[in-house]
Amino acid sequence: MPGSPTHDEIVQDARAQIAAFDEKVRQINHKMNDIRRKPGPLTPADQADLDDLDKVRESHLVAASTIALVTLPALDNTDEVKRLVERLAGVRADLEERRARIQRFADIATAVGDGLAGVADLATRVDKVKEDIQHIGDTPNPTSQPG
Repeated sequence: MPGSPTHDEIVQDARAQIAAFDEKVRQINHKMNDIRRKPGPLTPADQADLDDLDKVRESHLVAASTIALVTLPALDNTDEVKRLVERLAGVRADLEERRARIQRFADIATAVGDGLAGVADLATRVDKVKEDIQHIGDTPNPTSQPG
């Protein structure tokens, strides 16, 4: 979308708005401090002014926070962020493909390992059968007598 604000433009605008609210809050704080520094006790009018200034200051602080909340969705809709999300989706798909390939290799390795374990077990059994065959002639037959 040509003409849509860039990420940097949105951030710059938000920072400028927040800085303006910060300056207003500083000015309000200065006025409040001036009232508090007056000699003698605060008059009801002074207290009313402090209360009013405090409410205005609070509304400016809330407005500055709101700018931050409103800015985030605007940033999400910038072309830069959309391209970044697309790139990340591509990276994720590539990683998922690599994970699947590694899993296939692991499955093959497990199958080969199981096959080798079966061969080793068979070799052990064959060795036992060979030993049994060798000892067949070694055992005397109790029914036969020398002659």
